[in-house]
Amino acid sequence: MQQQIYQIDVIVQNLKLVASLETGMKNLRKLINLVDFKIDESNYGIINSAINITKCKKLYSKIESNPYLRQICHQHDIQSTINSKQQQVQNILEQEYVLSLQNKDGIRCQVLLQSFLIMDLNKKADKLTIQFIIKPQLDQAYVKLLANKSALLSDCQPFQEFIQAVQQINKNNLFLSEIHQDLFQFKQILLELECSNIYSIAVPDLFQHNFKLIIDLKQQLNVVFEKGSEIEKKFLDKWNLQTYFQMRQTQIIKQFENQITSSFDQALLENIKFILGENVYLPQLKTKSYQFIIQLCNRFCVVIQEALKLPQKDVLVILNQVAYLHQQQLTPIDKINELIKIKLFKLIQEIIIIYQRQVVQECIQNLEPFNGIPAKYRMTNKDFPTQSSNFCGNVFRPLQASIQKLNDQFIQKLFCKSVCKDVMIAFGQIKKQAIDACDKNEELMQKMGVKKNESQDNLKIKQQFQLDEQDLLSQIENKFL
Repeated sequence: MQQQIYQIDVIVQNLKLVASLETGMKNLRKLINLVDFKIDESNYGIINSAINITKCKKLYSKIESNPYLRQICHQHDIQSTINSKQQQVQNILEQEYVLSLQNKDGIRCQVLLQSFLIMDLNKKADKLTIQFIIKPQLDQAYVKLLANKSALLSDCQPFQEFIQAVQQINKNNLFLSEIHQDLFQFKQILLELECSNIYSIAVPDLFQHNFKLIIDLKQQLNVVFEKGSEIEKKFLDKWNLQTYFQMRQTQIIKQFENQITSSFDQALLENIKFILGENVYLPQLKTKSYQFIIQLCNRFCVVIQEALKLPQKDVLVILNQVAYLHQQQLTPIDKINELIKIKLFKLIQEIIIIYQRQVVQECIQNLEPFNGIPAKYRMTNKDFPTQSSNFCGNVFRPLQASIQKLNDQFIQKLFCKSVCKDVMIAFGQIKKQAIDACDKNEELMQKMGVKKNESQDNLKIKQQFQLDEQDLLSQIENKFL
């Protein structure tokens, strides 16, 4: 029984082998007929040739899996025939593709690129484009750039002409990017500029101009470096932005220290404008630039605080200059502006405290006549007062004169509020001293048995102080708040 099963199994295997041979022979006949095709160089014919080559390779791959058929293929050297035919088609594709590029024949280019793609030769098309179209034009522009190598250290014109040449090459070959988006890339151009004078930081203005040119070119050519990638690092390493920033920082600190001795506000304002100016600022250094602006503001505050300690200081001039800066939009970043304003406002408060001491002292001197009110009514038989003292109008005259010298309304109100508060505290002390004396006097007269109508002088004194206080508060409300 087992022997019969074995014989049946052998028969089945033989039948499978015969079937496989029959299929293989059919494929072999197809391959022999197909590989003998004639190459037609028309648009349709070239695509058809690429398809035939691909079919031949697939058929040969199937046939080669059978050892008997593989031997037949080797005997008749069918693989060499396929390779020879593929090489013929590839040679025609390459020749015609270069010719179509030179003639800017977009339709022919598309047909040939499709044929390259069918034969899995699309990278070959990229190399041909660079080799025969892009590279010769770039080499010509690059040779001209190197011819002016020494001029690059002092003049931006040679590099600008090179950039314009690259832009023109891109413009002349726009039809390529429309046909094949990945075909026309300029990353290597940006990475392989080996002229060291382009990257020289000896003249910061020139370096910044060159870098902006290359970044503008990068955007125009739609070149994108993945953030944090090696290719981006390689590009930025060539352009030593860190050293450029340090040179600018040293330059700005020096000119700031020179300017601030003559004009506080203009020194800070002009240097912030300089940092953010189109001939200095680079978006790639945005964070560092704004950190430096904050540092410059901190230094400004220190210089002002030191200036306020000098005996011949003009506090009013300093206050007006800082107030002017406080109202300016110093940067285009709201958060940075807010931080600067906070620093400047604290500085304004410090200056106001110093300036108000002088004005408060002058106002307090004008409070001296109020000390004479008790003497005016005690034992003089004067009538009860019905209006404020005539010297009330003199109290705030120093303040009135001072605020006219302040340019900023916000600072005026802040200053007035602070001065008026201190002056009214001083007035309150004079009033309290006089009222306390009246109360003690009344207490003493009661002990001595003085009649009530004879103690009206104390009420007159209190009434006068009440009227004067109301007058001063009215002045504050109507003139200074």
